[in-house]
Amino acid sequence: MTVVASLPSRLTIASTKTSTIGLRGRIQIVNASTAIALAEALCERGFPITREAITTGVETVTHPGRLEIWEGRPEILFDGAHNPAAARALRDYLNEFVKQPITMIFGAMKDKALPEMAATLFPKLMKLILTGLDNPRAATAEALMSAVPVNFDKARVRLVSSAQDAVQTRQKSGASGWSDLRYRIAVSGWRDPGDVA
Repeated sequence: MTVVASLPSRLTIASTKTSTIGLRGRIQIVNASTAIALAEALCERGFPITREAITTGVETVTHPGRLEIWEGRPEILFDGAHNPAAARALRDYLNEFVKQPITMIFGAMKDKALPEMAATLFPKLMKLILTGLDNPRAATAEALMSAVPVNFDKARVRLVSSAQDAVQTRQKSGASGWSDLRYRIAVSGWRDPGDVA
């Protein structure tokens, strides 16, 4: 099979069928190409994988917590960007597809490359909520604050101690504008979107 990338999250398989990848983001074209190549290699070794199965897999795959959108007002984008490469992929997606201002709820493990992730993601944001997580490996909100780039306006940052507090901070109304529904919410830095439900 030949894979030709065209639009984000679209590819042509065998130059005859255009498929929409079940996952968001340009990086998924690379990932789908890798999966297709692996499936083809397995076919050559006798595994009974059909072209239809490969196409169906590419089109229906899901990965909860990876550029996962929860519809609503406001719309929430979950992404487990937990390392610099994933942070770059998230930033690229935000730059390309999100035009409205963004409030990000961000929590991460203390052993991650926090300054590099912050430098990659935070400049795109209108508002930032830093949160600790219920995990012994998690960085505190104060530790996350130390990773915020020096040129990021600290008045646009809120520190909270839990993911639940982060959601409540975002939902509270008030003159500060923190509940303004024009802002898309991006939740990033940890892998389980259920942590903020």
